[in-house]
Amino acid sequence: MATPNPGASQGINKEEPFLKAKILKDDKDIRLHYRKQQKLGEGSYGGTFAVVDRRNPVVRLAMKVQTKSCWGSPEEEALRLFRELLILNRILPKHPNIAQMKDMLIGPHNVYILQELCSQETLEHFYPVANGVSGCRIFKQLIDAFNVMHQHGVVHWDVRESNILFAHSDFMQCKIIDFGQSAYRPEWATKVNDNFDPRNWFTSEELAPPPDPNAPHVPKKVDDVRKLGRILHCIMAGKYVPHTLLGSDAAIQMKTIYRPRVEVFGAQAVSLLRMIGPPPFGPARDEDLPTIDKIHQHMWLV
Repeated sequence: MATPNPGASQGINKEEPFLKAKILKDDKDIRLHYRKQQKLGEGSYGGTFAVVDRRNPVVRLAMKVQTKSCWGSPEEEALRLFRELLILNRILPKHPNIAQMKDMLIGPHNVYILQELCSQETLEHFYPVANGVSGCRIFKQLIDAFNVMHQHGVVHWDVRESNILFAHSDFMQCKIIDFGQSAYRPEWATKVNDNFDPRNWFTSEELAPPPDPNAPHVPKKVDDVRKLGRILHCIMAGKYVPHTLLGSDAAIQMKTIYRPRVEVFGAQAVSLLRMIGPPPFGPARDEDLPTIDKIHQHMWLV
């Protein structure tokens, strides 16, 4: 990552700090800022907690605690964290279906990341109760959010049930979280948020296109589209569909056990499933998948 232009702090250009991190002398000092209420989950780097803002007790947030000792490469993890913060707070505009990062504190042993507090329901909880109306509403929210991401040059690249939560347990509004694997490419962007200039934040090497943009380990916009097509199938099937269906029985299972409920969702939803769904419903080749803006214009979502 490039060092931000020093002129920004002097008012020479518009690049200003996108999130002012607080430095803690002792990790115990986190209690001066936020009070833990309950544990929401546990990950490889630490736990996530529901907390109350000490300055404003009516504000409840989710606090992700990352333990530095679990970082395999501190330099790489610090850059990954910086990239995630940059994408969420500078590259992308605010969006109602993308969970916003609210604060960050850095202690001697831990990093504390504060974001919007969501319910603990994920897409997997939503699938069994999805119908034609609610399924269309939630999938439209997802496509709208991913359309904004791709317009601003961002690929999420980790689209799965546990990374799509709900604001409340009524399943009315979804929230996309965890941009730790996401990628930004300026050549993908057709829109710019608040005059963002990547040259002030990335080195020329980081901005250079990858040698082989089609390599499996290189993030691509079509990867998001492929995962969204799988989610559409799960919504229409009313259940989680395993990624690992293989062999001669796979096609049979997709049309029996995991059959899309055509009678519930109707012809327009089926049309979209044929455009982006997994085989045997949709295209087997990535090059036959539409771009996210084309999906955004589909009749079922308009």
